[in-house]
Amino acid sequence: KTQSSFDDLVRISSRSPVLGTFQTLEDHFDAIYDPGYGDRFLADEYRAGYLEEAVRENSTAPISSVTSYWNRTWRLISLGHLNTWIAMASQIGFSDVTDVTNDCDSIAKQIHSAQQAIEQETETWTPPNSEIDTKIGDIQTTAITLLRRICNPSADTGNAAILVNPLGFRRRLNATIATTDSVLSGDFTSSQKPFQLSARQVVHGSQTEQAKRQWIMDVDSFGGAAVTPVPTADTSDGRREPDVVVTGEKLQNEFFVATIDEKSGGLRSIQFHGKRGNRGGQRIVYRDHARPSVSSRMVCRSVEATTLSKTSGEITTVGSILMEEQEVADFRQTFRLARGQRHLELEIELTPKVSLPPSAATWFASQLAWQDESCTLHAACQLAKFETVDPKIQSPNFVQISMSDYSLTLLAGGLPWHRRTARCKLDTMLIVGGEQQRKFRIGIGVNISHAVRAAIHFDSPTYAIDQLPASATLPNGSNALIDQCLLHLDCKNIISTFSAPVFVEGKLVAIRLRLQETEGRAGRLNISTPLTLEKVVHQNFLGQTDAQLVIDDNLHRVGIDFSEHDFIQIEMQF
Repeated sequence: KTQSSFDDLVRISSRSPVLGTFQTLEDHFDAIYDPGYGDRFLADEYRAGYLEEAVRENSTAPISSVTSYWNRTWRLISLGHLNTWIAMASQIGFSDVTDVTNDCDSIAKQIHSAQQAIEQETETWTPPNSEIDTKIGDIQTTAITLLRRICNPSADTGNAAILVNPLGFRRRLNATIATTDSVLSGDFTSSQKPFQLSARQVVHGSQTEQAKRQWIMDVDSFGGAAVTPVPTADTSDGRREPDVVVTGEKLQNEFFVATIDEKSGGLRSIQFHGKRGNRGGQRIVYRDHARPSVSSRMVCRSVEATTLSKTSGEITTVGSILMEEQEVADFRQTFRLARGQRHLELEIELTPKVSLPPSAATWFASQLAWQDESCTLHAACQLAKFETVDPKIQSPNFVQISMSDYSLTLLAGGLPWHRRTARCKLDTMLIVGGEQQRKFRIGIGVNISHAVRAAIHFDSPTYAIDQLPASATLPNGSNALIDQCLLHLDCKNIISTFSAPVFVEGKLVAIRLRLQETEGRAGRLNISTPLTLEKVVHQNFLGQTDAQLVIDDNLHRVGIDFSEHDFIQIEMQF
């Protein structure tokens, strides 16, 4: 009863239903035929005006505030999963250290505090606060220190190393690990071609340079991979494998070839091995709303291959962006490609030489182009994959372009705003009026099957600890931890967005997981763990139990049914 006309409506309805009638909610839903349960709202129906609002308010971080939010969020989510991994590892005999309660609880509280600070900062469109980055860095240092103590309680040193993947899906990790002279002499397992390190981990390449060794390895979900020096005979067949960098302007691995344009400094083409035709390209563009018919162009001054190895390659281009004959910006682009990876990584640095007006219609952008006009575009909305036909796309995680026989996936790295300026062109906005960020990181994926996973992998860090004794990688004389994942999810359309250990009297008694379906497909998820399950319950987000799930007879696996775009929380008790 907040309107002054309420009494008038009561009197009118008592005499005639011409303006409607009053009903209780119970009577309304009893009488209505379709209460809206069958409505399906599309992602394109939701439009956020945050960019225009931020530019109007003269924000100095209309884009980078969102980018920073997502980059920090994935770091914290990954640290939360790492905290859970440490808690589980301490319970299965990985070391003599079993009481990690205080350390894990402290890390969990710090992660929650940092997440709250990030949420408050994003609401005000302020530039990223370096104190938050420092806090996240301190959390990571604490977690890595605890991880090293768990893996190596004796604090001995050696040539071994451990890579940890705390996320809920298998990842191909690229890590640089310090080595010693004995390692450099060649007593690692042969890296001339992919080989089995254990039952689950495959090494796709390694390269020794300046007392460091770079490894590209498959690591299971919630799992670890041991890199242990072992004396072995050379199993190479004598044929030299090609480097990732082929010539001064080409990068290639086993999946595709990326050619850099030496005239413009952009990506000229993406081609598949054994197939003809250009699949896509990239360049930096400047769009001025006052001159809509004028296109910018890139002019490259130098192309340099800055890294040449068997594991990864890197090409850097430097040049200028011209609008007609006016020089509007200088650019520096670094293209990076690793073996075993299905995406080309780009690092972009821009130095504008013109002042951008306070308008969201003028921007610098990274433009992705392709050939097939009959393509279908999918974007991320709250980490779920939806088809989009809107020329104005808001998706900080990815935009996937699907053609009849291949797909390209823009891994946005947190950059949220994209404009489809033509049927086969997509601008990812880098700088608008007031934006102070000048360095950006994106990726271009080729034939990626699960875009949400690829985007999370692209934004999440790699955790590696080196200079360990060989005994640290073999707990209790066996490879129990290294040879299996501590938590396995068997559905590729399910991701874990949160995990936390639960301790009672210094002992791990449960872990809480939040799981999200990302591709609009219902099914059944099986979760496996080497720990013995006592009880598994489905909870609401207040931690209250809704239902108890059935555990398999072997007490190490539980199944749960999910619907499309479902978001659920479970607690696994040990």
